Order: sequence, then structure tokens, then C-alpha cells
Amino acid sequence: MTFSKDAKFCSVPLNSPIKVLIRGQRALFSRPEMTVERQSYEVPTISAMQGVLRAIFNHDGMDYEIEDIYVCRKIQFDSMIRNETKVMQDVNNPKPYLLVGEERTQRSSSFLTNVEYVVGARIVAKPNMVSPKMHSLAEFYTMFNRRLASGGYRHVPCLGQQEFSCIVKPYLEPYVKSFYYNKKVSFGIMYQKKVVKENGDIVPLFADTQIKDGRLVYSDFFVPYMEENK
Repeated sequence: MTFSKDAKFCSVPLNSPIKVLIRGQRALFSRPEMTVERQSYEVPTISAMQGVLRAIFNHDGMDYEIEDIYVCRKIQFDSMIRNETKVMQDVNNPKPYLLVGEERTQRSSSFLTNVEYVVGARIVAKPNMVSPKMHSLAEFYTMFNRRLASGGYRHVPCLGQQEFSCIVKPYLEPYVKSFYYNKKVSFGIMYQKKVVKENGDIVPLFADTQIKDGRLVYSDFFVPYMEENK
């Protein structure tokens, strides 16, 4: 499988903003309403793309703010049946072992195939974060782009599921309107990212998601009604 013809990458300037090309044979951006069988969204979520960038470089004092996600290839689905474990370890009574043969169950997964995305992001400082060694944003950009240009990573980047690994390369071309989708397509309400409150609670944010000229666009982010009123 090769990159699209619009994908150009080479040695990236070390202090340049982040613009990457992400390619994978499979991707599964799970719908949260599917509690048993795994069903992927048609397009990636913001949090999934943040996860890919964190796999390249991560630091306690910074995070990634996704600004652009472009879909480079036609959306295609495939499915498989996978073996998974039925139960999680009880943290109050942990076992020193897990009998996979007894806890194994077969579940269906519907995932995307032959995916390719161009992602633009910027690095932002985490507020009130104390780290053993703090750096400026320019230094964070330099460290990220150096790691990206050399092909290094903290752990293998993946697209939604750990077994669906991906390749991440610098993308040096200007954004163009020659990506696969050149018209407006709606995907409905999607989970996109999470925020952490001051008390440590994690709140999911959803948005009406569309694609326009190859780029994902969102309505105002909102918290689900039931979550707001807990």
C-alpha cells in the first residue's frame, strides 16, 4: 500500500508547526454506544489523532490541539470476529493470572480499511503543570519534529485499537482541495475528545461532525444531557 500522490514528505524543519500524514491498513474509532460489538465511526475522532501524536512524543507540560483533519482516501469498511476476554481484573481482589481459555469470547468488529489522513496540530502548554524540567513551546516543537523526522516514537502509534498500528510521516505540502471528499458529507453526532475538570472528573465532549472539501468540521462541542446532570 502506498501513500496518495498528494503526500509529500522529507526532512522537516525542527521548529515548524505540526503537519503529519498518517496511514494505516486498519482503523477502529469505536462508537461509545456500542457496548459489546465494536463499530467504528466513519472518520477519526480528535482524541484518536491526539493519541497518535502522543505516541510520537509526550511530555507532562504540554499537549496537542488538533486544528485540521483531512480524509485522503475513500471510506471503506470491513469486519472480522476477534477473540477477546469477557472480564477485567478486579482491582480490589486482583488475580495473579488470567485463564484466557475460560474468559475468552468472540466478538464482531467493524473497522475501516486502507485509511490515510493529513493532520495539522499545534502544541499547547498544560496550565499549572509542574514538571521536573519545563521547556518552551519552541523546544517542544523541536523535540517533536526531531522525533518525527527520525522515525522514532514512545510507543507504536495506532488508530483506535492497539493492534491497528499506523505509519506517521511529516507532511510538507500546503493543504489542497484534492483529497478524496470534495463535497459536504454529514456523519451525525460523534464523540470527539474529553476534558478533565479541576476535581479530576473526565467529561466527554460530542459534536455534530461533517466533512467539507476533505476537511472535518464540527459544530459547537457539548456534553451529553445525562452527563451534565449527574
